[in-house]
Parts: sequence; structure tokens; C-alpha cells
Amino acid sequence: MRTWLWRLLFVSLLCRVECDSAMGNSSSGSLSIVIVYIVLFAFPLLCTGIGVLHTRGKVKRTVISYTLADRSLTGTVGTMVMISTWICTGYLFGSAESVVTSGRGLLWTQGPLGFSISFVMSSFLFCEQLREKDMITILDPMTEKFGVFITPLLYLPCLLGEVLWIGMLVHSLRCFVTIVLGFSSPLIVYYVIVCCIIVPAVGGLYSIKYSGLTEFAVIVLFLLVSVASLGSSPYVGDISAHRSSWLGTIEREEWGEWIDETLLIVFGGTCWQVYFQQMLSCRTIEASRVMSLFTGLGTFLIGLMACLFGVFASTIDWSQFGEIGSLAGNEENVVSYLVKYILPPLPRAISLAGIIATIMGSFSGAIHSSGSEFVLAIYKELIRRQASEREMLFVMRVFMVAISVAGVLLSLLMRSLYDYWVLTSDLIYVFVFPQLLLAIWLSKVVNTYGAFAAFFVTVLLRFGVGAQFVGVERVGALPSWLPFRTLVVVVAMVVEVSVSVLFKFLIVRKGYSSLDCFEAFTPRRQIKKQEKEKRSKRASGN
Repeated sequence: MRTWLWRLLFVSLLCRVECDSAMGNSSSGSLSIVIVYIVLFAFPLLCTGIGVLHTRGKVKRTVISYTLADRSLTGTVGTMVMISTWICTGYLFGSAESVVTSGRGLLWTQGPLGFSISFVMSSFLFCEQLREKDMITILDPMTEKFGVFITPLLYLPCLLGEVLWIGMLVHSLRCFVTIVLGFSSPLIVYYVIVCCIIVPAVGGLYSIKYSGLTEFAVIVLFLLVSVASLGSSPYVGDISAHRSSWLGTIEREEWGEWIDETLLIVFGGTCWQVYFQQMLSCRTIEASRVMSLFTGLGTFLIGLMACLFGVFASTIDWSQFGEIGSLAGNEENVVSYLVKYILPPLPRAISLAGIIATIMGSFSGAIHSSGSEFVLAIYKELIRRQASEREMLFVMRVFMVAISVAGVLLSLLMRSLYDYWVLTSDLIYVFVFPQLLLAIWLSKVVNTYGAFAAFFVTVLLRFGVGAQFVGVERVGALPSWLPFRTLVVVVAMVVEVSVSVLFKFLIVRKGYSSLDCFEAFTPRRQIKKQEKEKRSKRASGN
């Protein structure tokens, strides 16, 4: 562990040399080199050191200990760690971007309210059902009900959503560093990413817990100081006088789209392994429910502060800053502009640390949960059932590096943070949420055949009604007032229940056991037992 920290310190010194040279050649000079070094290099090293050193002697060499921290989180600690993991730059920057974007505004920024409701609903829908069975991943209840055959299909949207999330974090980090510091520095970006990888790679959730507590404190301090500073800034105009520029409107024909976006955030917002993993890491069901409820409250309050960034920015005359001129076309960088041009030096330094903290907590949590999900639900179940604990830990670490690289590459293609932020919930909402809900609450009705049918119907309908993120245009004309994502979810659930009932009727009631190719009703061992009994009866009859 100490070797890794010394290596990080060496890299941070290299970054300092690069930063010193770049700042010397930069005309912006927006931050002194001392503040830059302390915040961008020493702070990630501090969080990494706290997370790594505090895990010594605590982590057992087992996947369960590495993944769930031996289910040792209390409700209070779990809340702070979950908030530090959940509050990312996509949430902060995306909310502010939505407020200042023409045609959207505060009324179209459903994230803060939607995610808070999502945590509250998940605490009642899923906490007790998963925690009392000591499950580990979000795929466990679906694998238990539908079998391992469908697990890879349900894992794909989870994996894609996590890669998008990681790419969004890298993209926001790169843009933030470039704008605030006045120069592009890939070495700084990669240094922060390496710190984010080392935290979960060394100590798993134990390391994330200790570094997350530090990050939580810095995030709260950053938000309080920056909101107070912006509220008293002479650059910020009268909020009420600029109400039309930040409030937004919802036209009559837009209510369907608004409801659709809200529902996808509410129901797709927390169906993520990163949430379920930390919820299942709590000591008791009560602690997991407390964590969920207070995390919902915390994300709502933090989301309101992020919206305030957008409200303040909409009242500023950006033409007085020659490098910007106007926010039109630069909405995703609004928080970076506020930090660089509006905040005084001390709040600016605190904001730098706070934004780095949001990126580190979310990045570490995302790759750790994704690695745990892959190893336990895919590698162990489908690839190598006989894999040892040591082998699974090695594969998990390799996978965390691989998904980080994938996220970095994807970040090069990203533009609007808010669009990708919504897209991540979109995938989970239409593909994962209905399967998870039915597997838990209608487990006696649905089965593998209904799950397969619902998945493929979802693929056809979701891409059929339009998927601009992969270049698929809408097939056919749908009315603008129709919440098409929610329509896909409802149709998929109806299909799953109907097909499940049909196959159960044909196989169980009518006796067409040959249709049970996935052994949903007649396991292979039961078939062999029945055949053996028939042979015994025939033998005794003879």
C-alpha cells in the first residue's frame, strides 16, 4: 500500500512540474500554482491515502468482504458514503446546465426531486426483500427467479450505463481542468483517474468508505461556501428580474415528455449496482432503509444548490468576460465558468477540491460496483464456477481498469452532460427496472420465458420509438404528448406477465414439458428422477 502511495506522490510531483510550466506560459493566471498543487494533486493523494491506509487489517481476502465491507455500514455512515458516491459532476453540472439551457429551465430539471423520490421508493420496494436474503448484486433476484440464461442480457444495459457514467465523469473532469486552469493537461486528468482506481482496487468498499467520508465533508463545504459566495457576488443580478431566463415553461404538448423524463429518473434513478451494493452493505434492514431515506433527502438538498448555480449564472452578463461572450452553446461548462470567473480565490480553491471530491467518489464507486457485478453475476456464474477467491479478486481489479479505459475512450465522444446523464437512467428504466420489480413482487407469476419475451420486446420498442444516442431515428409518428419510455415499460411488463402465464399453462397444466428448454418448471435433475421412477415401475411390473 505504501508503495502505491509513493508512486502517486511521484506522479503528483511530475504533474506539478507540468502545471508550473503551463501556468507560466498561460495568460490567464487564474489560480496560483500553490493552490493548484494543493488542490489538484495533494487532495486526491490525501483521499487515496485515507482510503488505503485505514483498510489495513480490515479487509479479508474474500470477494464478500471486498465487495460489501463485511456488511459493516451503519445508517449514518452509509448515508454519507452513498451521497459522496452518488453526487457526481453529471448531477451537479447537468442540473446547472439544464437550468441555463434555452427551452428547459428549472421546471425541466427533474433530477433533484426525481432522484430523492427514487431513493425513498427503493427503500420500501427493494431494501427488505434483498437484504433479508443477503444478496450482493442487483442481478441476484433476477438470476434467482429467471436463471442464469438471461443474466448476460440484463447485465448489458447495466454495463453500458456504468460505462456512460464513467465517461461522463472523465469528460466533465477534462473540461473542468481545461477551463478553470486555462490549459489542457491530460496528465492531471489521468493522475486523478489513477487515484480513483487505486482506492477500490486496494481495499474495496472499505477504502471507499473511509475516502468517501472525507469526500462527503469536502463536498458539503464546497456547496455551502460557493452558494453563499455566489449569492453575495456583485456579478450576480436580481434573480426575480431574470425569472423568465431560468424558470422555463412547460407547454401543453410537452407534458408527456416531462412526465416521461420524471418517471425514468424516479424509477430508473436508483436501480444501479452502486446503490444496491451499499444498501446491502448495511448491518441491518433498518440501517439500509435509513441510508436510503436520508440519502434521498441529501441528494434533494444538494440538487437544489446545483440548480442555484444555474439560476445565478442566468443573471450574469457574460459578455464582460471576453473568453466566454455568451452561455449559448456552452451551457455544460456553466459551473466551471462560475468557479473561474465569479468566485473569489478562497471559495474557488474550496470549489476545486469539492468538484474533485465528487468525481473521485463517483468514479471509485462506479468501477467498484461494476467490477463486483461482473465477477459475481457473470464470471462466477457463467465463465468459471470453480474460480477461487484470489482469482475473482484479480479478475475484479482487471475489470475495474478495463471499464475505466472504456469510459475514458467514450468521454472523447461526449458533448452535453445532461443528455448523457438522463440517458444512463433511460437504459436502466426501460430494461432493468421492470424485470427487477416483477422478479421481486410478482415472483409467483413471472418466469424465464416471460422475461426473455419482455427483454426483446423492449429492445424493439425502445429503438423503434427513437434512440438518437445511437443514431436510430424514430420509426413511425408518435404524438409528442405520449410518454414513450413509460409506454415501453408498461408494454414490456404486460408482455412478461402474459407470456409467463401462457408458458406455465402449457408446461405445467397441459404437460408440454418439451417446451421447458430453460428448465424453468422441470429441472434436469427432476426429469431424471421422474424417468428413473418410470423405469423402476416398468421393471417391477415385469
